[in-house]
Amino acid sequence: PLIEALAAMPVEQSAWRWRRIEAWEEDLAERARPAAGAEALLGRLHREGARLGVVTRNRREVAWRTLEVCGLD
Repeated sequence: PLIEALAAMPVEQSAWRWRRIEAWEEDLAERARPAAGAEALLGRLHREGARLGVVTRNRREVAWRTLEVCGLD
């Protein structure tokens, strides 16, 4: 429960930690690759008219960047 622990901290203690997490998430987004079979599965779901969504605890910008890097946007 890292996010919950940071949310409970005073800002002067948590601010630098949030920045480190954000930088880490951004770095991971740039290095992301789709899982084996993900592109084929998403293509099929799209052709069949399935509605899709993304559930993540990352920030919206990081989630979108991850999809872009993986070619899934």
